[in-house]
Amino acid sequence: MDEFISSLNNIILKYVTDAELYDFSELSAIDSITNVILSSRMPSFRDKIKNRFGLSKSLELSFEFFNTLGENYGRYFLNRVNGDGIIFVYDPKGIETATSYHDNGEKKIYFPYSKKITDCFTITHEILHDMNLDVNNVNEVRNLYTEYISILGELFLSDYISYNYDIKCSINNRYTFNSCFLKAISVRFYIDLIKCFLDNGNIDIYNLEKIISNPYYHNYLLKLADKFIVNDNFPIYYEYRYLIGILLSCYCKDLYDNGEFDINMFKYINENINDIIDEDIYDLLSLEVMDSYTLSLTPDSYEKLGKSYIKIMGKA
Repeated sequence: MDEFISSLNNIILKYVTDAELYDFSELSAIDSITNVILSSRMPSFRDKIKNRFGLSKSLELSFEFFNTLGENYGRYFLNRVNGDGIIFVYDPKGIETATSYHDNGEKKIYFPYSKKITDCFTITHEILHDMNLDVNNVNEVRNLYTEYISILGELFLSDYISYNYDIKCSINNRYTFNSCFLKAISVRFYIDLIKCFLDNGNIDIYNLEKIISNPYYHNYLLKLADKFIVNDNFPIYYEYRYLIGILLSCYCKDLYDNGEFDINMFKYINENINDIIDEDIYDLLSLEVMDSYTLSLTPDSYEKLGKSYIKIMGKA
């Protein structure tokens, strides 16, 4: 355990040093976004996806959806699927994770499929990442908000399939909410570790035991801590992308359902994400930034996000 605690302190020290993070208030936006999700009920999810769904059908439905966004979106999808940029891997147990990335300037998508309806959502999600990835202009704004674009795309896809076909998509949406809630617990764990480290100069076994006594935490979080020690990284911002992603996507979907958000706005953000700043996104969505340095929002804006999150989750 002593070696574990020592490694944990070294990882956190490296993180706060590299990030020049010496004041916990700099994490206020992450702290608030995490609280919005954790203050809501945990998504109810007990179902398992059992029905077989051919890969060709998933690709067909995804293409149809992209084509509704515009012919250029449909063409992009077909070019990627028919080209050599997507690595298709059959994964019947659904263990592996899809990802989009670039290799020596060439965009790639690793796509493990399981012949279930989730394949349609996964390829749509990754194609949207692929579309807004500019290998010559990789920047933090795009990296932070790309999950927002892809999750919102999934919500629109769910509407498309449900409206045009007798196919229920709620189970996939519940997977998304469940996954993001667990990531919020992880981010809360990271935040508590950082705050303890900044307050005390280090973390000892007594402080760690106090942290994990939080009712949100379970033994798996110690395994999580062990994992980032082994990988020598502290993935708070990587996980945070999904939290801001699910909240903004639910907020926009709620606005869309009420006729207050246009698909063209979704396309605009997707197509310009590499050339705009954080404040531009919040301004476009009528959310007010209270602190441009930490990107903390006003209490009213957090309340809007929370209400939409609960509302859209309730429909899943």
